[in-house]
Amino acid sequence: MLGQSFSRWLAKFLGQLSIRTYLIILFIIPVTATVALISYLSFTGGQRAVNDLAHQLQSETAARIDQQLRSYLEIPILINELNADNIRTGLIDPEDAAQLETYFWHQIQQFDKVSYVYLGNNLGGLVGAGRVREGGSQFTIEVTDDFKPGAFEIYATDDQGQRTELMSTAPDYDARIRPWYMAAVQAGRPTWSDVFLEFTNHTASVTASYPLYDNNGALQGVLGVEIALAQTNTFLSSLEIGQTGQALIIDQNGRIVASSTDQGVALADRFNRQPPSAFDSQDPLVQTSADYLSGQFGNLANIDQSQQLQFKYEGRDYFLQITPRMSLDWIG
Repeated sequence: MLGQSFSRWLAKFLGQLSIRTYLIILFIIPVTATVALISYLSFTGGQRAVNDLAHQLQSETAARIDQQLRSYLEIPILINELNADNIRTGLIDPEDAAQLETYFWHQIQQFDKVSYVYLGNNLGGLVGAGRVREGGSQFTIEVTDDFKPGAFEIYATDDQGQRTELMSTAPDYDARIRPWYMAAVQAGRPTWSDVFLEFTNHTASVTASYPLYDNNGALQGVLGVEIALAQTNTFLSSLEIGQTGQALIIDQNGRIVASSTDQGVALADRFNRQPPSAFDSQDPLVQTSADYLSGQFGNLANIDQSQQLQFKYEGRDYFLQITPRMSLDWIG
């Protein structure tokens, strides 16, 4: 209780000292996760005490956000592990498209943080269920004909999971050449895909992929649990990071792939459908922070330990805390 009261007082106290900017950058895809907190204090007296208080608040905030983000990203990995176990024990037949269709449709309703759950087989076919983001029914069935490469079909469903109307179709789908499938095959183990564009609506997504092998070691297919980055934006926006806080997720090349503000994925979708770069951000402090980290570490992927740094921007000192995390593969 005392600690919570102190934290509230600390946040209020620092707010009275005019914290101009408080920025959180989370590097999570595909190699490292780094929490970076940036704040500016326009306060001259008792600078050391203020610095100590700022660092403490940053550390507490970074730890809280990291815990929430880990919990959020563990869900797709756990779903894949559950589905793989059910296949290994014979509860699910990976070759029975009708059974998989029903199974995935019921499963996705239990996990509101994921966008799609599916299985791509070694022939290139796909069966899965999705969550509709606008219009139509709330949940969909997404399949290729006869569980083989070909037309990619999305069906609306009734409240029993039965197909109703065909919502859309797109030709020439082959699961084997999709980024999430190839990532799992190349890794030979559960992994995360790079950011990719969905097959039909071309929005940015990332998938937790899980390769399936039979008793002889032959590849049967790849399980996938996909998170649309627009949904990750919603998650980041829900984080409590202070009145002026921002949350960004960028990859090791500095590309912004999710944001709690409207400059991230929404901007990418609206224009080139490619994640914008923090190095070219319209927010000058984001750009300066990215440049500073690149100058300090040479490459964002080289960030491997927690540090509290300071840099100057327009003649003012800013605090920068970076808290690296292991890869998403490690979480799984």
